[in-house]
Amino acid sequence: MTERGAEKRERASNESMSAVIDPRAEQALDRIKAALSRRKGDEAVRFYEDACAHGLIPVDESALAWLHRTLGKDWTDKLISAYAGLPCFYCNKGAIRCEECKGRGYDEDRTLCAKCLALGIDRCDFCGGSGRFTINHVPQAFQLPMMIRRIVAARKEADALLDVDVPAISDSEPGRTRKQAAKNLLQVNRLMGVLENMAVAARQLESRHASERDTIRKALAACEAVAPKLRKRTFQLLGVLARASKLELGTATRTESRRLADRRAEFYGRLAASKNLDSAFLRRPFLFSDETAAAVPAEQPESPEPPSTPTAA
Repeated sequence: MTERGAEKRERASNESMSAVIDPRAEQALDRIKAALSRRKGDEAVRFYEDACAHGLIPVDESALAWLHRTLGKDWTDKLISAYAGLPCFYCNKGAIRCEECKGRGYDEDRTLCAKCLALGIDRCDFCGGSGRFTINHVPQAFQLPMMIRRIVAARKEADALLDVDVPAISDSEPGRTRKQAAKNLLQVNRLMGVLENMAVAARQLESRHASERDTIRKALAACEAVAPKLRKRTFQLLGVLARASKLELGTATRTESRRLADRRAEFYGRLAASKNLDSAFLRRPFLFSDETAAAVPAEQPESPEPPSTPTAA
């Protein structure tokens, strides 16, 4: 009686795991562990990829099982977390200087820059404003567990952000309030970028990990559930920007400053009232399936919880 395919694969995997590890691979693993123990995730990733490039570590889907045996589950989890936390190498937390206005937020005649919402900061096209290393640059074996880690981290950060009220408008320092609201808006937009990227990744991974379909769909549902809350906060912050700018208009003494404050108040007020994120800076077409369904609701149901620990290999 012949063995079934699954039994053959299991036996081959067991035989592979019982093989003696190459001393050079052991040395590479020691370097990875040393970097992780120093909390140098970027170094650990660099050592790992160098070992893969030299054929010391498997580069296919068997890599996770191989690492669990040789590196240990705890160290493997830390390595995946290192990948999950890698920043984008083209930007700073998803932000770059807006080239259209040269980072000023307006042009020479004080016309506001619509591309960056008069913030002087644009979002990075490479990472979609997430500020994170893109998932297609992550080893395939790590992509699913890394995706879940990023979603969990983004959910925690979003919950902490949403637990705090929007900046209170100061009559005496409206400019300070406006700058704080702008900073919060950038933070919200970055989190939206993380969720959008992970929602796209979840849909791509679903076809490759049929056995983990339920896990992936829960992760996708978690992204789509928290996003409307961040969207609602976006409009609240735009409202703060509008009101703070209006107060600045009343306190400004120079003509140019009054003109700029007036334009900001009108610009942000119009955006806050629109309930429609058409701006390239804020729009997230791959996170919200359609603009109507993405409208800001008055109340939000409890968000589905993604798994706290990865279950996929």
